[in-house]
Amino acid sequence: MQTIRPYVYLLGGAVALVLAGCRKEAVQPTPLPAPEPQAAMPAQQNLSADALFAFGKASLRSADNAELDALADKMKAASQIDSVQVLGYTDRIGSEQANQKLSEQRAETVSDYLVAHGVPAGAIRAEGRGEADPLVACPDQKGQKLIACLAPNRRVVINTIVSDAGAAMPVVIPPGSHGVTQTVWIGPHTVPCDGDSAGYCYRVRESENGPWKLWHGRIQGFDYVEGNDYELVVKAYRSDVKLENESRDSASRYVFSNDNGPFVVWVLDHVVSEQPHAGR
Repeated sequence: MQTIRPYVYLLGGAVALVLAGCRKEAVQPTPLPAPEPQAAMPAQQNLSADALFAFGKASLRSADNAELDALADKMKAASQIDSVQVLGYTDRIGSEQANQKLSEQRAETVSDYLVAHGVPAGAIRAEGRGEADPLVACPDQKGQKLIACLAPNRRVVINTIVSDAGAAMPVVIPPGSHGVTQTVWIGPHTVPCDGDSAGYCYRVRESENGPWKLWHGRIQGFDYVEGNDYELVVKAYRSDVKLENESRDSASRYVFSNDNGPFVVWVLDHVVSEQPHAGR
């Protein structure tokens, strides 16, 4: 009988646990058809605010937007959406305060549209940048010519970090050697990861009233909803991948680190409780 060997695939922060099955004799399996290649997800995408919104408005011109639909579809096709940052920008026409508010409203509108079309709300952050970072100056224009000239400044920028399953590398975890089952508490909001880490982190407690720590990875099989408090039981496994710089690597500083190394692979066992967060 063939030995059962667990393999863990690290997908950026996401993890897929695959078990090789048993067989009595060598039978060649029928190969699965190769998946159709997906278009690459741009790390940054610039959308014209004039195409999305009427001048000075924060509601979309149309309830259906093909450009945003295509963007949402590409995000959902990714193996893991680590973070989506939606930034709204305006031109310099009008007051700075009004432009800041308009940029925030437009970023929220685009964010809400993406969430309504299947992008996880917990991965998205919307921010307004007002008149900051102009692409053009147009010092000699006035009236309608000035409005037209400043069009490139009126934009929505979307920065996306996703994980690609095609880039996954298998890592063997010795059976029973460094796996632990642990109860953890997950906070109601993800936060920007510290140090050099990209994206957003879970806030995690190893005891109900313990200090908050950051978990840079994702929890395989866990559907996180922003605004909810969770108590989970997870199975954590130590990766045999050698960390290049353990003092700076995110996994080495987070929960489940001990003399055996960081437990960087988390798989959901079951949800103990889930409830809307009360208070601060």
